[in-house]
Amino acid sequence: GSTTGWGLVKYNPAYDTRATRVEFWTTDATTNVDVYLYDNWDGTQPSTLLWQSTGHSFPEAGYHGVPVSPTVPLTAGNDVIAVVKFTNNSFTSPVPVDVLGPHETGHTFFSCNGATGSWTDVGTALSCDVAIRLRTTTPAPDLVVSKSIEFSNGNFTVSYNVTNNGTAAANASTTCKYLNGALMEERYCPPLAPGQSHVGTFDPEPCLNTTFNVTVCADNHHNVTESNEMNNCELNIVDCPASGLMEGDVTGDDCVNIIDAMFIAQFDVLLRTFNADQLECGDTTDEGDVNVVDAMHIAQYEVDNDGTSGILHKPLWQSPDDNHMVTPAPC
Repeated sequence: GSTTGWGLVKYNPAYDTRATRVEFWTTDATTNVDVYLYDNWDGTQPSTLLWQSTGHSFPEAGYHGVPVSPTVPLTAGNDVIAVVKFTNNSFTSPVPVDVLGPHETGHTFFSCNGATGSWTDVGTALSCDVAIRLRTTTPAPDLVVSKSIEFSNGNFTVSYNVTNNGTAAANASTTCKYLNGALMEERYCPPLAPGQSHVGTFDPEPCLNTTFNVTVCADNHHNVTESNEMNNCELNIVDCPASGLMEGDVTGDDCVNIIDAMFIAQFDVLLRTFNADQLECGDTTDEGDVNVVDAMHIAQYEVDNDGTSGILHKPLWQSPDDNHMVTPAPC
């Protein structure tokens, strides 16, 4: 006998599907296993190669498999032919057969060399079948998301890319952004064919001297039935740095005192101009402008740092709008 032999099994799919894996038994440790899928079989030889994967070896007898990548589409009623060439290490019956399970004639074959006309119908001759199996999966979409984050002008902006990595088209869906678990924004994602992507950008968010868990999820409302429902979301940790500006420090001397209040009072009556950083530092009431009330706020800070007894009854460091700035310090 020979340590090399060929097995062939003809399958007839009952519905449209995709071949994902060829599995088989081996009767010995193998030195070489070649696996093929063909579209046609005329009873003497297979033809029209669909896929192949060669040069495999397995260290012991048992049940093994080779992934079909990329997966091969199969059409209902159209035969697909799985062929495996086995080369054993030493045992001279290399083609495995199943003698216990049901068998069919005209579907399972053996050959010593794989040549045209050399194939024997194992179902007819031996009342068994060659132990080669074909795994399939129903086509389905698989939406995955990736994202990037950019920082600008005290904000961070999340851009995203939704890709259909599946084997079927995905219907329209919704892509969402979460900050620390809270839903912040939703965006429409159009239908995507296999391999197709859709890119988008969410609105900017203030970067407030803190850390955010930023999560973007494709198909957030589960409108698309997917082959993998566990890979729709991507999480990133975003660390927002302080701006380096001190609340109230319009003079830029890294502390706050009555001189800053005087500068603001002069600005309020057009005796002084402020640049963008000074305008941000000078808006101590966080109302969107700089005026004499901000000067009063700083004057209060001189004698009442926590704002409990001053005329404004609120501290200089008094709202989440200040979180991206350095905490005020007296001179």
